[in-house]
Amino acid sequence: MSSEADPDQESLTVAVLAGGRSSEHDVSLSSGGAVREGLQAAGHEVIWVEIGRDGAWRCAGERVSMTPAAGLLGADVAFPALHGPFGEDGTVQGLLETLEVPFVGAGVAASAVCLDKVLFKQLMSARGIPQV
Repeated sequence: MSSEADPDQESLTVAVLAGGRSSEHDVSLSSGGAVREGLQAAGHEVIWVEIGRDGAWRCAGERVSMTPAAGLLGADVAFPALHGPFGEDGTVQGLLETLEVPFVGAGVAASAVCLDKVLFKQLMSARGIPQV
C-alpha cells in the first residue's frame, strides 16, 4: 500500500486528537504525529487538536470551544490518537457523538467495556470464551 496521495481519492479534513489527561499523554502525542504525517502524505488536510494534561482542547494554541451538534472545527471526521483513560474509555467517543462528529474507531460502549479488563474478561467468560 502506498502512502502517496491518490488523485482519485476525495480529500478529507481530519481532526487528529492527541495528548490527553492520562499518564500516556506523551505516547499519544507521538501516535498522533504519526497519524498526522500519514494523513498528510495521503493528501488529507489535518487539524491538529492537542488535549492538555489539564483536559483543555487546543488548536493552533487557542482553546477549542464546543457546542452540541456543531461539529469540531469544520472537520469531516475525527481521529482520536489517544491512549488510556479519558481517551480509550468511551468519554471522548461520547463527546464526539454529542458534537455529531464522525470518528475513527470503536464507539462509546465498546471502548468503555474494552478498557475495563476485568469487565471484559467477565463478559467473555459468560459467553464461554476462554480467558488467559
